[in-house]
Amino acid sequence: MKAVFHRAALAAILLAAPVFMALPSQAASQPLITGTYHTPSIQTYGSDGNALSQIDAKALIGHPVISKNPDTDMLEVRTDKGSVFVTEDSVEADMKAAPPTPTHCVRIGAASQDEVGGATNNLGRNCHGS
Repeated sequence: MKAVFHRAALAAILLAAPVFMALPSQAASQPLITGTYHTPSIQTYGSDGNALSQIDAKALIGHPVISKNPDTDMLEVRTDKGSVFVTEDSVEADMKAAPPTPTHCVRIGAASQDEVGGATNNLGRNCHGS
C-alpha cells in the first residue's frame, strides 16, 4: 500500500513541476539597473520632469525599471524607498533595444535563393520611399 501511495505522490509532483517551472518570475521579465557610471549620487525627477533631489547611486543598482516615460525619456525605477525617475543617460540598465519601425519593404539588390525557388522572404525589390 505504501508503494502505491508513493507512486501517486511522485506522479502528482512530476505533473505539477513543469507548471511551476514555466511561470516566469517578475524580476526576470523587468530590466534592472546595473550601474551608474561610478557617480556617488544621481539626480531624481518627478513624473513631470522637474528636478527633485539626489539619490545615493547604490540605492538604484539591482532595482527594476518599471517604465520609461516616452515624453521625458526618463526611467521610473522602483527602489526600497519608493519609485523615482532618473534620466536614461545617468544609469546603466540591461534594457533591450526597441524593435525597428516596420516598413512596407526593404530594397535588396540581387535575387535571393528564395526568390529563385518561387518563394518569398517578405522583402520587396526596388521599393521607393524606404
